[in-house]
Amino acid sequence: MSLIGSLDLGKRAIMAQTEALKVVGDNISNINTPGYSRKRIELKNSIYTGQQDLNQLETRRIRDKFIDNHLRKENQSLGNWEMKSQMYGQVEQVFLEPSENGINNMIGEFWNSWEDLANNPDDLNARNMVIQRGMTLAQNINRVDSQLKDIRKNVNGYVEDRIDQINQKAGQVAYLNSQIEFMEASGEEASGLRDSRGLLIDELSKQINVTALERDNGAIALFIGGRAIVDDAKFTALKAEHVSVDGMIVTTVKWSDDQANVEIRNGELAGLMEIRDKIIPELSDKMDQLAQTLINSVNKLHTTGYGLDGTSDRNFFTGNGASDIKVNDDVDTGIVNHPERVAASENGQVGDNSITLKIARLSDIKVSTDGSEVPNSVNDPNAINIARFYSDTVNSFGTDTQLASMMTEISQMIVTDLVERQEGVSGVSLDEESADLIKLQRAYEAAAKYMAVIDEMIGTLMNIGR
Repeated sequence: MSLIGSLDLGKRAIMAQTEALKVVGDNISNINTPGYSRKRIELKNSIYTGQQDLNQLETRRIRDKFIDNHLRKENQSLGNWEMKSQMYGQVEQVFLEPSENGINNMIGEFWNSWEDLANNPDDLNARNMVIQRGMTLAQNINRVDSQLKDIRKNVNGYVEDRIDQINQKAGQVAYLNSQIEFMEASGEEASGLRDSRGLLIDELSKQINVTALERDNGAIALFIGGRAIVDDAKFTALKAEHVSVDGMIVTTVKWSDDQANVEIRNGELAGLMEIRDKIIPELSDKMDQLAQTLINSVNKLHTTGYGLDGTSDRNFFTGNGASDIKVNDDVDTGIVNHPERVAASENGQVGDNSITLKIARLSDIKVSTDGSEVPNSVNDPNAINIARFYSDTVNSFGTDTQLASMMTEISQMIVTDLVERQEGVSGVSLDEESADLIKLQRAYEAAAKYMAVIDEMIGTLMNIGR
């Protein structure tokens, strides 16, 4: 190799170490940047010029696609369970169980008030207590029903919000695809843009069941249920469509181009829709069944009895379900503010407590929705013990809440483990970068010293013969 060629070799060595030092500096400065992937100088290819090999170097971001895809898949489950756990917690607070203000305690107090009246059937104070306990129970059933509906409306708002967020992020991915294709057409990797795109896809994977497929041109296609929401620079938005379900405006998710239903199977959006369309309606139906059974079973007996005023055929409760159950407050036939109208006697005689005993007995027997007694030996799915039915409903929901919390913890552990593995591959280690920095500095100094020696040799040759 000629001395001039050796000088060029030293120059290229200095330039290579300078570029590598810039990469290390970039890594260190972005150690806390979310989504950042550490970079390395790698050999791209070698070109033989006839006299020597010229190595071409390039900067590459370090990623493990298998870990990335696995993390995004687990993110979907985490988003689903986190959202369920969060919403289950809100629903659980509605029931106020176990507490003195819970319906379970109020049902017991309501039956007890009838037993107290049976002991003093002509006592107006005992009759007033029956009315007050009935009003308190009915009002709390109204409250639970109303708050369940309010939560369902809020969840519907969250669904619309998630649709907007998904569209916004997917649109940004499509834009970044176009920029990455343009920049990488020259052969260099658009590392910063790829990191930004990867972070957006990670966020999307927590919100909906999205899968990613990288094309040869560097663009990423995103699919939801087999249909592409992003393909290269093309973006197909999701559309929120409003329909009426059970008297409530509910948001469904459609594809904006052909109005087809979006196949939503996982992520926060799936969890929200399950809460809105399945969990809360099931609880509301059970509260309706509880209220209807309570209304009909008490009224069935109360209408056959007589009050202190000698009148009969009065309903104790009015309404058709959890939303409108209340103690009868009709001006002409109501019992609110008229304790003498509470039916205690079966034969019309003052002091008879037959009706109060029969109503108090409802705490121990099964009754159908229409209020008829059903023997315990008969397996009737519509027959319930009122107090036990409510307790079973609350306990079952509590079990579901615990399951959601447990699954959230498990999913979080899996995601945390994958994030740590991802950080081990793509994250920046300050110790490693510091060691590389020292190594590159020494290599730079060696290249500079090498050039100084070549320069000295050339100077020696230039001075020969003088």
